[in-house]
Amino acid sequence: GNIIAVSTSTYKVVANYTVPGGVYTFAYDSNNDMLYAESTNILLFNAATNALTHTIIFGWGVSAVSYDPNNRQIYALYNQVGDDDSVVAVISGTHILKRIPLPGQFYPTSLVINPQHSALFAYSLNEATTNCPEVVGVNVSTLSVIGNYFYYGETLDPPMYTDSRGYVYGDFV
Repeated sequence: GNIIAVSTSTYKVVANYTVPGGVYTFAYDSNNDMLYAESTNILLFNAATNALTHTIIFGWGVSAVSYDPNNRQIYALYNQVGDDDSVVAVISGTHILKRIPLPGQFYPTSLVINPQHSALFAYSLNEATTNCPEVVGVNVSTLSVIGNYFYYGETLDPPMYTDSRGYVYGDFV
């Protein structure tokens, strides 16, 4: 898979990043000019030079990555090797600062951050446990789980957006 950068003044491709194994989400940290691409691991690209500069090893597929502009940290959502529980890794630069377990959450697929309320919301399908999709909130200031939402009998699509009131938006189908 590839990530491309397009100039907003010329509308031409100015960078092309190759991500082995494909990429679904990525985040840009304007503080260090780094692009964090999720793959099996997190690949760090220097946006100024377009060079792959570092890999953060997880050992299991990372499913989502997001950036909080308030605290300048990256969050990666993944499953631990040999464990059904999902985990949110807090990353600064090239280092994992903390891992926040999300007990009972299996097969994580996405996350969205709400910087105004210091919260992130992780989405898991939970196919191995309840077969009921679930959204879990995490306080990024205290690095603790603040609650979860699930609804039996409905299909909850991943959260896509949060607003200034602290609401998280997803789709029930």
